Amino acid sequence: MMKKLLMGAVALATMQAAPVLAQTGQAQSVTIDVTGTVGSKCSTFSLNPISFSTISTSNSTGFATGGDSAATATASVWCNKAGAKVSFEHVAMKANNVTPPNASFTDTVDFTPAVKLGATDIAAAGTTVGIVADTLSVTASTNATTAIPVADSYTGTIKVTLTPGA
Repeated sequence: MMKKLLMGAVALATMQAAPVLAQTGQAQSVTIDVTGTVGSKCSTFSLNPISFSTISTSNSTGFATGGDSAATATASVWCNKAGAKVSFEHVAMKANNVTPPNASFTDTVDFTPAVKLGATDIAAAGTTVGIVADTLSVTASTNATTAIPVADSYTGTIKVTLTPGA
């Protein structure tokens, strides 16, 4: 009797642990979630140099008169997250080869840069542009001087930064 009871208990335990088999001819399906992450990013870009063909000077004082416009540099850019920001900074143009002989002369000609993203004017300290794909344009105009610029070629910089949203 004990043997029959033990065999019955083993059979019952085996039936409870065995998975239920699918019935023949019935479809079975399972849904699996698929996930991924795209990081916050802005495009890489480059801009051609911009140039003032000639920096205008006054016939009477020799000072730079200001208001000369440089050609515009453009690039297609994008940022893929809200909170993206565009900012810029500049360094005035300095004479490459000549040092002024006295205080009547200068080796520096400053300029005012202008940066736009599409139709949006960008502030130097930065403008939040959010999720965007548009044309970045950069130009500059010379400022007047209070001394005579030495005759030379001049070089300055404009640094434009695209910062992804946090």
